[in-house]
Amino acid sequence: MEILSRYPAWRVVGGAFERDVTLEDAFAAHDLAARLAFVADKAGVHPRFVLGSGTLQVRSDVRSKPEPSEAEAQFVEKAEALLERRQKLLLDRNPRPARALIRLWLEAQDLLEAELHKLRPEDLPRPVRPGVEVFVFDEIAKHPVAAGFSYLAWIRGSLGLPDTNPPYTRDHLLGLATLEEVFEAFAALRLDLEATVAGIPEGMMERRAFLSRWGGVFDVDQMLEHAVMHLHRHRLQLLGYLESRDKG
Repeated sequence: MEILSRYPAWRVVGGAFERDVTLEDAFAAHDLAARLAFVADKAGVHPRFVLGSGTLQVRSDVRSKPEPSEAEAQFVEKAEALLERRQKLLLDRNPRPARALIRLWLEAQDLLEAELHKLRPEDLPRPVRPGVEVFVFDEIAKHPVAAGFSYLAWIRGSLGLPDTNPPYTRDHLLGLATLEEVFEAFAALRLDLEATVAGIPEGMMERRAFLSRWGGVFDVDQMLEHAVMHLHRHRLQLLGYLESRDKG
């Protein structure tokens, strides 16, 4: 199994491949299971999750197949990327308080993306709520990811950091036309977030305040807080839309 040889933490047991993850507490286990379930759904597979004492077991049946399918291999790769990112954030969280905001940004983005997957094609051109000329795709899907890139560009400009040359320009973001393109942009936003904050010296995030593009005064910590709440705000907006839609 080529994919498993690349990730030795996975093992084959009784016709299935599985992996154990050690966690700091029970809440972390539930949180990680939810995140991995989202990753699995995007890959088109349905693994089982078993919570233990300080562990989470992820198990995906391969039955009589000689090796995992393409979808299962994709899930393993994406799960490993998520676990690597999670471990890095845990290591960075304690010595640098601002890193907690980056973790919260990624968590808020995960939650928004999970809800965006519940949209149907016919939802996208509809108004967010009756009587308004604000449409689901523009307001709840495309706008949050475009705003995220804008916040990061502001941080780099304010602190005099080098440009990360993200693959999405403002015109490109305004031209996004499908949810698939939005999800690709969200994936690039994660990378741009990490590239932006990686080189910021300790203490610089809170050292000075700068004028935002809409006239408010923020330090970088406050801008990150704003970015987190912006994602939550549009997620709640989306939840309201989905609730109204499903009630008919």
